[in-house]
Amino acid sequence: MALHRHLDRCALSANTIKAYRARVRAYGAWLAAHARDHPDAFVDQVGAEAAVTAWRRHLVATKGSPSTVNQALAAIDLLYETGAAAYG
Repeated sequence: MALHRHLDRCALSANTIKAYRARVRAYGAWLAAHARDHPDAFVDQVGAEAAVTAWRRHLVATKGSPSTVNQALAAIDLLYETGAAAYG
């Protein structure tokens, strides 16, 4: 996956890289469970924004921690920036 290759080259701590990978997996699992609601999450910007917004709402409702939510959103931003097509 392009994201994993990118993370391997980043100057991030091992813990941050591990957390980003976990957040991307969590997003993928959430998307799989909500595929009917977000079939276009990797099709265009509108679909991506709708899916990420819904996932953010889910995180806020279930996790609560602002730092967890912010880290998850940073990981997903990186996912889309580095080539979501390779993921989706």
